[in-house]
Amino acid sequence: MQLAKLNRLDALITVSNQFASLPTHHPTSFLRPLPRGVELFHWSWMSVVTTATLLLIEDDFASTEQGLLMSELVRYFSHPASGVQGFDRMNAEWKDVVSKVQTGAALSRDSEEVENTVASWHQETRDLCLILTRALGARVRLKLSRDHEKSAATRLRSDCASLIEGHCLKVEIEVQDAAAPLTIVADLQRRALIYSMRIQAPKDKKKATGRTNWLLRQLKNSTADGILINACWPRRSAKTQVTLEGLKEDPKRIEQGMSGLAPTAFEVVMIRDLSGRFSGRKTFVETLEAMVPEFYRRVGQRLRAWVPPPPRLDPPALASQPPDLPEASDQDSTAEPGTSDQDSVILLGPP
Repeated sequence: MQLAKLNRLDALITVSNQFASLPTHHPTSFLRPLPRGVELFHWSWMSVVTTATLLLIEDDFASTEQGLLMSELVRYFSHPASGVQGFDRMNAEWKDVVSKVQTGAALSRDSEEVENTVASWHQETRDLCLILTRALGARVRLKLSRDHEKSAATRLRSDCASLIEGHCLKVEIEVQDAAAPLTIVADLQRRALIYSMRIQAPKDKKKATGRTNWLLRQLKNSTADGILINACWPRRSAKTQVTLEGLKEDPKRIEQGMSGLAPTAFEVVMIRDLSGRFSGRKTFVETLEAMVPEFYRRVGQRLRAWVPPPPRLDPPALASQPPDLPEASDQDSTAEPGTSDQDSVILLGPP
């Protein structure tokens, strides 16, 4: 950074196998203030490969040679000998942290094991976005609050607090043009992975059955095994839950005593209990990365957000009726003398 400032450079970019949630979130900790006037960014090698892959899909190069060089770059970095690696295992303390949650032992907010666990989660979720981007050929990114975007340290502290208080790790992922963000929760207490998407119910359908059938039409070709549907109701009513299989058999099952009310939103949920595999550093990551594409294939790519229909012009007879015109009056006329909107007839006779 000091050399960059001496040479009047605007920015310094570091590249390694470490993952950062955003290019402005550097994975390295600094003990002294950084020089002003020089920005610091970080790219993982996988993010470079992913960006190059998207450029090849878009095929918007100034020349054939540029496209050839980009394809060779991707081919080179995709070879195992290049040393480019994805995130493949959680931190060394992962198993101990899961065990403490299971036994009810307290976790310290400032402990190294908690910070390392959350930092590993952040790297894994970033790598997951890159994996989905390459698989879909569309941009996938983390959905972060404004405070978390500004500061990686703020996000780390916030997620550490959530892990200690709720025993969960959570992230939201935005897929380009998808109906809603994809939420992923790693529940250390249940040793389960929870995937969900929430969409608003159609407001042009007034009855609960109509809104439920609107959702079922979208998921009619989706395998129902392991999929749950949560209905959110107005007036602070509790959510109701039913399996997708049961809902297909009888759409009214979701109502469960909510007579006269219509759901305001639906949550489509898939839960995977991992049992002992949850505490495995590699098995946890492998299962997480395998289940996200499955959930997106079965649910995410099928959901469509409700869009209000355009306003209608009713009844049609209004368009064929001419507007009412006011009757002409001699007193109200403002016409100039000698002028008229109609042809005039002059009659001549004897004096």
